[in-house]
Amino acid sequence: MPKVNDAHIDAQKGKILDAARRICRAAPVYRVTMRDIVVESGMSQGGVYSYFPNIDSVFVALLNETKTEREVREEVENIVSTGASPGAKIESLLEYLGRYTEAAAGDGIRLELMALYAREPERFARIKDQLAEVSELEYVQAQLRAIVLDGVAGNVFAPVVPVPDLLDFIHASIHGIAHTAIHRNHLSTPTERDGSGAIHGQLAVLARAAALLLGTTP
Repeated sequence: MPKVNDAHIDAQKGKILDAARRICRAAPVYRVTMRDIVVESGMSQGGVYSYFPNIDSVFVALLNETKTEREVREEVENIVSTGASPGAKIESLLEYLGRYTEAAAGDGIRLELMALYAREPERFARIKDQLAEVSELEYVQAQLRAIVLDGVAGNVFAPVVPVPDLLDFIHASIHGIAHTAIHRNHLSTPTERDGSGAIHGQLAVLARAAALLLGTTP
């Protein structure tokens, strides 16, 4: 049997992922099935499954195509490593997250996949180690959590609500704003989709709310 070279393998995988992208643009990602991708690709079922054994392996490949994770880490670490106050760091992280989310809203597939796995943590746990990097939202939220906990421990903050409740509030708010961006992306007209500035504004409001709940001002 002739040996299949790497270029052929890459071409076949690319054909499958192109089909997956077309399907994901036409329907919510949570409805996409391997059968949909097989039909759209024009390949045999066995051919598709030889490269991607299940739908999550396809989604992982789509997520790993982008090269933004390292850039996100670098920018976030630059914010965290500054000499700014913990409150100012939280504000800067949320401001950065707003800019990132506005940009990501243009990549509806990626944003939908991030939200899908955020809603299904057990499913995310099964594929997490396959991802090139931990998701951007998860990484930023881990840094926010660390700043809040360090600030409370160092008496920089005097929270007016229990810290676990505050962290849950920030987490839920960030994901709610991201989900809003997803729904906007699926609206019918370009004018309706062009509301990315609202994302930044909502995260600015979250920064103010977090500052008040932490007993400080940004």
